[in-house]
Amino acid sequence: ELMPQLQEVARFGTLDSASATLSMAPAATEVQWPAIFEPQLLTCSAHAETAVALSRHGRGALVSTPAMDVEAFVLQGVAGHGAIVAASWDTQGLMIVTSMGNLLECAGAAPKAGKWACKLLAGAKLPIAVAGQPFKGSVAMSRAAGEGQAAGFFKGE
Repeated sequence: ELMPQLQEVARFGTLDSASATLSMAPAATEVQWPAIFEPQLLTCSAHAETAVALSRHGRGALVSTPAMDVEAFVLQGVAGHGAIVAASWDTQGLMIVTSMGNLLECAGAAPKAGKWACKLLAGAKLPIAVAGQPFKGSVAMSRAAGEGQAAGFFKGE
């Protein structure tokens, strides 16, 4: 668990590396992905033991733990804005950044009937597409106090 480790850092200013290595090792598990689905991104729910796996082109899978149940869905309104390079899921919905710097919001707690409607956020664009070329680095994003925050890493920098 993370909480005891955070408490150790708060008390002693450091984390015993041996205990951190043992307790933070990822557990392997089998997931039966939908046919021809290639997950590239993963974001966790702010309100349940659920994660969303996304392909770069607008397909997704809702994964419920611990049973590892998978429900496929499609992100509506994402096509034409570039490949998905980042996603963040909070209580207001799913936020997406595309390779062309577009920000989209898919409102609601989860997809409905295999679809999650997304809309382009007007006036919200990250300056990550250089000379019209799609972004090939990494982006992290979140939403705090209703406003999106993002950081990018450009390959070669």
